[in-house]
Amino acid sequence: MPTREEFDNHTENRNADGTVRIDSNIACTDKKSKSTYRYLNVSQKHVAKIRVDGGLIATDAERCDWLLVNWDDGVSFFIELKGSDLFKAISQVTSTINHIWNDLNALAIQCANARIVLSKNRFPAYKNDSRYKIFEKLVKQKNGDTPKIGAQQMQEQY
Repeated sequence: MPTREEFDNHTENRNADGTVRIDSNIACTDKKSKSTYRYLNVSQKHVAKIRVDGGLIATDAERCDWLLVNWDDGVSFFIELKGSDLFKAISQVTSTINHIWNDLNALAIQCANARIVLSKNRFPAYKNDSRYKIFEKLVKQKNGDTPKIGAQQMQEQY
Protein backbone atom coordinates (compact mmCIF):
# COMPACT_ATOMS: atom_id res chain seq x y z
CA MET A 1 0.00 0.00 0.00
CA PRO A 2 1.52 3.34 -1.06
CA THR A 3 2.60 5.90 1.53
CA ARG A 4 2.88 9.65 0.94
CA GLU A 5 6.57 9.14 0.29
CA GLU A 6 5.79 6.57 -2.40
CA PHE A 7 3.25 8.90 -4.01
CA ASP A 8 5.90 11.64 -3.94
CA ASN A 9 8.55 9.31 -5.42
CA HIS A 10 6.34 8.76 -8.49
CA THR A 11 5.38 12.43 -8.90
CA GLU A 12 6.71 13.76 -12.18
CA ASN A 13 6.30 17.46 -11.43
CA ARG A 14 8.57 17.90 -8.41
CA ASN A 15 11.02 20.58 -7.42
CA ALA A 16 14.63 19.64 -6.58
CA ASP A 17 13.69 19.52 -2.88
CA GLY A 18 10.96 16.95 -3.60
CA THR A 19 7.98 19.26 -3.15
CA VAL A 20 5.23 19.33 -5.75
CA ARG A 21 5.76 22.11 -8.27
CA ILE A 22 2.84 24.43 -8.99
CA ASP A 23 2.24 24.04 -12.72
CA SER A 24 -0.48 25.98 -14.49
CA ASN A 25 -0.92 23.38 -17.25
CA ILE A 26 -0.59 19.69 -16.39
CA ALA A 27 -0.81 17.41 -19.41
CA CYS A 28 -1.25 13.65 -19.17
CA THR A 29 -0.45 12.05 -22.49
CA ASP A 30 -0.16 8.60 -23.99
CA LYS A 31 1.86 8.10 -27.15
CA LYS A 32 0.20 4.77 -27.88
CA SER A 33 -3.39 6.00 -27.82
CA LYS A 34 -2.56 9.58 -28.90
CA SER A 35 -5.00 11.00 -26.38
CA THR A 36 -4.44 13.78 -23.84
CA TYR A 37 -5.98 14.95 -20.60
CA ARG A 38 -5.09 18.52 -19.64
CA TYR A 39 -5.62 19.98 -16.14
CA LEU A 40 -5.50 23.78 -16.18
CA ASN A 41 -4.45 24.76 -12.68
CA VAL A 42 -5.74 28.35 -12.61
CA SER A 43 -6.09 28.28 -8.82
CA GLN A 44 -2.33 27.56 -8.54
CA LYS A 45 -2.60 24.54 -6.23
CA HIS A 46 -0.02 21.83 -5.56
CA VAL A 47 -1.22 19.12 -7.97
CA ALA A 48 0.97 16.04 -8.20
CA LYS A 49 1.13 14.26 -11.56
CA ILE A 50 1.74 10.61 -10.73
CA ARG A 51 2.38 7.85 -13.25
CA VAL A 52 0.39 4.85 -12.06
CA ASP A 53 0.88 2.30 -14.85
CA GLY A 54 4.48 1.15 -14.53
CA GLY A 55 5.09 3.62 -11.71
CA LEU A 56 3.13 3.77 -8.49
CA ILE A 57 1.54 0.35 -9.12
CA ALA A 58 4.13 -1.92 -10.68
CA THR A 59 2.22 -5.18 -10.22
CA ASP A 60 0.26 -6.99 -12.90
CA ALA A 61 -3.00 -5.61 -11.49
CA GLU A 62 -5.14 -3.56 -13.83
CA ARG A 63 -4.36 0.10 -13.35
CA CYS A 64 -5.04 3.44 -14.97
CA ASP A 65 -2.35 5.58 -16.60
CA TRP A 66 -2.23 8.66 -14.38
CA LEU A 67 -3.31 10.00 -11.02
CA LEU A 68 -3.51 13.71 -10.31
CA VAL A 69 -3.62 14.59 -6.62
CA ASN A 70 -4.50 18.10 -5.52
CA TRP A 71 -2.88 17.93 -2.08
CA ASP A 72 -4.17 21.41 -1.17
CA ASP A 73 -7.86 20.61 -1.70
CA GLY A 74 -7.89 16.85 -1.02
CA VAL A 75 -9.08 15.92 -4.52
CA SER A 76 -7.82 13.20 -6.87
CA PHE A 77 -8.33 12.42 -10.55
CA PHE A 78 -7.87 8.88 -11.89
CA ILE A 79 -7.08 9.18 -15.59
CA GLU A 80 -7.08 6.51 -18.29
CA LEU A 81 -6.04 7.30 -21.85
CA LYS A 82 -7.28 4.60 -24.19
CA GLY A 83 -7.74 3.79 -27.84
CA SER A 84 -11.36 2.68 -28.08
CA ASP A 85 -12.13 0.09 -25.40
CA LEU A 86 -14.23 2.10 -22.96
CA PHE A 87 -15.16 -0.83 -20.74
CA LYS A 88 -11.52 -1.88 -20.40
CA ALA A 89 -10.74 1.71 -19.36
CA ILE A 90 -13.56 1.62 -16.79
CA SER A 91 -12.16 -1.64 -15.42
CA GLN A 92 -8.65 -0.16 -15.13
CA VAL A 93 -9.82 2.97 -13.30
CA THR A 94 -12.04 0.91 -11.00
CA SER A 95 -9.17 -1.41 -10.14
CA THR A 96 -6.87 1.51 -9.38
CA ILE A 97 -9.41 3.22 -7.14
CA ASN A 98 -10.00 -0.03 -5.27
CA HIS A 99 -6.25 -0.60 -4.93
CA ILE A 100 -5.17 2.78 -3.50
CA TRP A 101 -8.25 4.65 -2.27
CA ASN A 102 -7.80 3.77 1.41
CA ASP A 103 -4.21 5.01 1.27
CA LEU A 104 -5.22 8.28 -0.40
CA ASN A 105 -8.07 8.73 2.04
CA ALA A 106 -5.68 8.22 4.98
CA LEU A 107 -3.60 11.08 3.49
CA ALA A 108 -6.60 13.48 3.61
CA ILE A 109 -7.74 12.96 0.02
CA GLN A 110 -11.52 13.07 0.29
CA CYS A 111 -12.62 12.98 -3.34
CA ALA A 112 -11.94 10.62 -6.27
CA ASN A 113 -12.83 11.75 -9.78
CA ALA A 114 -12.51 9.65 -12.93
CA ARG A 115 -11.59 10.79 -16.42
CA ILE A 116 -11.36 8.58 -19.50
CA VAL A 117 -10.12 9.89 -22.83
CA LEU A 118 -10.56 7.70 -25.90
CA SER A 119 -8.47 8.43 -28.96
CA LYS A 120 -11.09 7.04 -31.32
CA ASN A 121 -14.52 8.61 -31.62
CA ARG A 122 -16.32 5.31 -31.16
CA PHE A 123 -18.44 5.46 -28.03
CA PRO A 124 -20.58 2.47 -27.21
CA ALA A 125 -23.94 3.15 -25.62
CA TYR A 126 -22.63 3.11 -22.09
CA LYS A 127 -24.86 5.21 -19.83
CA ASN A 128 -27.39 2.39 -19.37
CA ASP A 129 -24.78 -0.37 -19.23
CA SER A 130 -24.49 -2.05 -15.81
CA ARG A 131 -20.67 -1.84 -15.90
CA TYR A 132 -20.84 1.94 -16.27
CA LYS A 133 -23.51 2.28 -13.58
CA ILE A 134 -21.40 0.32 -11.08
CA PHE A 135 -18.39 2.49 -11.99
CA GLU A 136 -20.38 5.71 -11.61
CA LYS A 137 -21.68 4.55 -8.22
CA LEU A 138 -18.15 3.76 -7.02
CA VAL A 139 -16.86 7.20 -7.98
CA LYS A 140 -19.82 8.95 -6.35
CA GLN A 141 -19.25 6.91 -3.16
CA LYS A 142 -15.78 8.48 -3.09
CA ASN A 143 -17.35 11.98 -3.28
CA GLY A 144 -16.42 12.35 -6.94
CA ASP A 145 -18.48 13.88 -9.69
CA THR A 146 -20.00 11.90 -12.55
CA PRO A 147 -17.14 10.25 -14.46
CA LYS A 148 -16.23 12.19 -17.59
CA ILE A 149 -15.54 10.42 -20.84
CA GLY A 150 -14.22 12.27 -23.86
CA ALA A 151 -12.57 11.81 -27.23
CA GLN A 152 -8.91 12.54 -28.06
CA GLN A 153 -8.48 15.70 -25.98
CA MET A 154 -10.05 16.59 -22.65
CA GLN A 155 -9.34 19.82 -20.86
CA GLU A 156 -10.64 21.06 -17.53
CA GLN A 157 -9.99 24.18 -15.52
CA TYR A 158 -9.74 24.23 -11.74
